[in-house]
Amino acid sequence: MSNTIREYLIYIHGVSQNNNQSHNKQYDHLHDGIQSVQNDDFPNRLVWEQANRCNVEWGWNYDQAISPEADRLLAEAQDKFSDKILPQIKDNKDFTLNPARVALSPLRKLMLKGFSDMFYYSSRDGKSSIRETVSSQILQSIQQSLQTDESISLTFLTHSAGSVVAFDFLFYLFAPEEILEKHEFIETEDDSHAEQTLKDFGKLRTLADNKKLRVRRLVTFGSPISMLAFRSNAVINILAQGDRLNPDYYGFEENSTVFGEPLRGPRWINFWDKDDIISWPVSSLMKESSNITDIYLDAGDGILSVHNKYWNDKTMHKKIAAHW
Repeated sequence: MSNTIREYLIYIHGVSQNNNQSHNKQYDHLHDGIQSVQNDDFPNRLVWEQANRCNVEWGWNYDQAISPEADRLLAEAQDKFSDKILPQIKDNKDFTLNPARVALSPLRKLMLKGFSDMFYYSSRDGKSSIRETVSSQILQSIQQSLQTDESISLTFLTHSAGSVVAFDFLFYLFAPEEILEKHEFIETEDDSHAEQTLKDFGKLRTLADNKKLRVRRLVTFGSPISMLAFRSNAVINILAQGDRLNPDYYGFEENSTVFGEPLRGPRWINFWDKDDIISWPVSSLMKESSNITDIYLDAGDGILSVHNKYWNDKTMHKKIAAHW
């Protein structure tokens, strides 16, 4: 039996006020920034350099040859609706002295063209559509490994709402069957493409059950995972009892001997900045584990701009390389 291990780097973008375009530039900034870290600070550089990349796109029609599903129209819908409603707000005069209004206009734009991505993903239609779009790209990138006897090691580097999608992806890979019976990953509704995605996802789930799939690292930055914990009754019940989520259900405690020497250091690394109103710490959400850590990052001081500054942050690049 072959014991070949294939490493994959999966990049998933999140909210942006101008996201109707490829995110390859941001992905390259992050990838090249990590790559530039000196060898002494990058203990597993060779494994990194040999890993396969998957650049995920969602929220806009990145493949014009394919008729867009609803989630691919998200950016276009945000833009066209913003063009109508934002001028209406601006045109209504109010002479009350309120210094906070200097920031209110750009904040409204951020909410409409940023937060609405998260609102959409929290809906039944949105989560199914986005999960199918993201999962199909991930599964396509690892298709060769699914057809062989290779063991698969996944690293997710995820921003903002993209971190929530990755977090859910891992839950459906590693959570016990009796828990998943109450949840639905995606709705197929006689959609042949969605049905194939679900079938391939089942193969990946089987690999996880057989200890031949691991999450090497989940790297999140600018993540609203803690803020969005309240979108599920199951999680609300856990938090209301003062309990926390189980890291076993996301693969963070799994260290199969198939992969050789056990991974050391945290498996989930979350970067956040208090000036970024979308990002939150995550360790308080999960049961205490040495495999989960929050790293505070002073990425910037501008409340309206800091959310997209992680990609180029040299401190974050160095921390990711050290923990890789």
